Amino acid sequence: MDKIFYARRKGERSSIRQSLTVTTDGKQYRLQFLVLDRTNPTKAERAAGAKPDRIEILNREYVINCGEFIRASDYPVPKLVREFIIFLQEPKHNDN
Repeated sequence: MDKIFYARRKGERSSIRQSLTVTTDGKQYRLQFLVLDRTNPTKAERAAGAKPDRIEILNREYVINCGEFIRASDYPVPKLVREFIIFLQEPKHNDN
């Protein structure tokens, strides 16, 4: 499987990170969604040595056939899927 697309964005809150990795074998796309949150230790906890940790909220994979219609609203992070759809619509080779 070759990695053809990767996008990462902030979520609704500043502590949330959302990412989409798309790989393909030429017949199917594998869409891997990952959503992470970050803990926010109090000042006292930080003084005791606590550090912010990343917590996995969502780690889901979808496999679809190449050429199949992709509806962004069918997936957990539609904004990232829309970016992937735009990527697919771009010309394969830029001669600029």
